[in-house]
Amino acid sequence: MLKIDYREKTPKLNTLLIESCEEQGIPYELTTNTVGDYIWEDKGIVIELKRIDDFAKSMMSKHLDSQIIALQQFKYKLLLIYGEVYHMGKPSRSAMARSQFESKILSIEIRDQVPCYHVESSAEAAKAIMDCRRFVEKGMRIEEVQRHPTLPGGTADPSLTLYYGLKGVGLQKAHDLKETYGKFSTFLFEFKKNHDDYSSGLLSKKEFSEKYPASLVNKTTREYLLEL
Repeated sequence: MLKIDYREKTPKLNTLLIESCEEQGIPYELTTNTVGDYIWEDKGIVIELKRIDDFAKSMMSKHLDSQIIALQQFKYKLLLIYGEVYHMGKPSRSAMARSQFESKILSIEIRDQVPCYHVESSAEAAKAIMDCRRFVEKGMRIEEVQRHPTLPGGTADPSLTLYYGLKGVGLQKAHDLKETYGKFSTFLFEFKKNHDDYSSGLLSKKEFSEKYPASLVNKTTREYLLEL
């Protein structure tokens, strides 16, 4: 069953979801959810929907942090960001600084282990929500739900997106980092471990520099990685 929070201010999206459920014979309920905006009750999936303006307000008020914590009670969770705002490589249309937005997304995906997807239309949002159920039924990771491209060139590679979001990293360097270090989460874990070894003297400066040459991981990027 899909539990739809009727308080969510996206009536078109709710209408699309109801139509999809009725077409597929999936039960649904209009209700008030205590956690998340959409819940696949029988699958243990929760989806929090944030319009980009609401994302900025919730981030500034710290309300977003408590919402992300609440999602952790579910096995599968997704933060769905809705609106024509976040385009990597293009000026932000939001009052919130793009760097703040990028940093928060990285924190949510890496620290909180909550996948973040961006969509620009109600149709895309409805598809992502319905795909969550389908993917979990097939034993696939919720991270594999098709997301709206966030990098120039239309790529939907999650690791490439995260590399590109780092300070001091452009698109070409993001590709180079992905090619050299592979999955972003593994890279971040190993970087921090090696940095700890370097700080404690277990790893020499030369050895650390050989692992993370300035041509790939410059000072700005290194300092930013240690903040994550």
